[in-house]
Amino acid sequence: MRTNVHDLLAGQALARPDAPALSYKNVTSSYDQTWGAARAAAAQLQTLGLDRGERGAIYLEKRFETVAAMFATSAADGVFVPINHVLKPPQVGHILVDSGATFLVTSADRLGQLTAILPGSSV
Repeated sequence: MRTNVHDLLAGQALARPDAPALSYKNVTSSYDQTWGAARAAAAQLQTLGLDRGERGAIYLEKRFETVAAMFATSAADGVFVPINHVLKPPQVGHILVDSGATFLVTSADRLGQLTAILPGSSV
């Protein structure tokens, strides 16, 4: 039986739904909450047209949404491409092209930094 990355989170959400999965400062997200966020984001990615095996790049700083986006991409049958949040726009552009990513999950601030390197972007 094949196990995908998101299956690990889904399994913990079933086995230990209220156990802490993520913590940052004084905020904690349970396995159930984290899996719920990942499932919701996966549905959005599929609605936007992410197809099986397509790569989705994730360019966010370390936060709950970053983790949810990674599990969501897996749950939507995509392949996530994590991009280090400290990289400069030209480096991010290289990774986007080299990886063949068809989707980019990022914040409005980061997207604004990428307008010069994203083809056809107007943010």
